[in-house]
Amino acid sequence: GIDTLAHLDLIKIHGVWHPEGGLLPHFYPLLERIRRENLSIEISTAGWRKPVGEQYPHVDIIRAAHQLGIPFTLASDAHSQAQLAEEYGRLAELVKSMEIREIATYEKHRRTIIPLP
Repeated sequence: GIDTLAHLDLIKIHGVWHPEGGLLPHFYPLLERIRRENLSIEISTAGWRKPVGEQYPHVDIIRAAHQLGIPFTLASDAHSQAQLAEEYGRLAELVKSMEIREIATYEKHRRTIIPLP
């Protein structure tokens, strides 16, 4: 089964999609489906090491998901041990600024919600 969705707006790394009217009209139906299916969304630092220079997903998507009550996981999308927890200090600042107070973790598809300090 699927527990969490990652890199929702990955297309942005190619610099080819800047929708008029912003991202939310395109992503809100997906966010509603994620909520209905009781899934979570990953916030990843991986985009910070790419030319796009932005986490996945965009802050507008994070904000809308948070308002819908969708839980979040955190990741660095490490492709080597050097990238484990890369930029987590910066990620902690982002999460705090967005008033996200808890994160989801999974073990064998069982979700645990962990309060953030």
